[in-house]
Amino acid sequence: MNKRICESLSDQAVFNVNSLTKSQFNLIYVWINEQVDDDGKEILTTISSWVNGEGDKFALQINFRFDSSCPGKIWADCGSQPLIMNGHILDEHGFKIPTHKYRRLSWDLLMHIDTQALEEQVSELHRSTYQFN
Repeated sequence: MNKRICESLSDQAVFNVNSLTKSQFNLIYVWINEQVDDDGKEILTTISSWVNGEGDKFALQINFRFDSSCPGKIWADCGSQPLIMNGHILDEHGFKIPTHKYRRLSWDLLMHIDTQALEEQVSELHRSTYQFN
């Protein structure tokens, strides 16, 4: 796994839920891993690093589906839960948020990240992989 991603995952940050949902995050890096799910369909599991203007960083795991006959055609797998990889999230009162709210927050974060930049980078990484094979 890429060193930058490993560093992101080793930093167990503490995030405030309001700072995550009120900030715009910029894409730093994407790591992808090609897998086959239980149904035999190929998926790309991505871990992307993000940072906001205040320097808060987090790593987010999102799965993408792709058409093996057309390497540039990739779309987010809406049936797969986005997952914050490297932090604990506190509510507005300073308490760790419960699991059901944590799952919902992962979806809410998609509204604050540049999903188009992520999709383009995943598509480019996937396309370049198939150009050399």
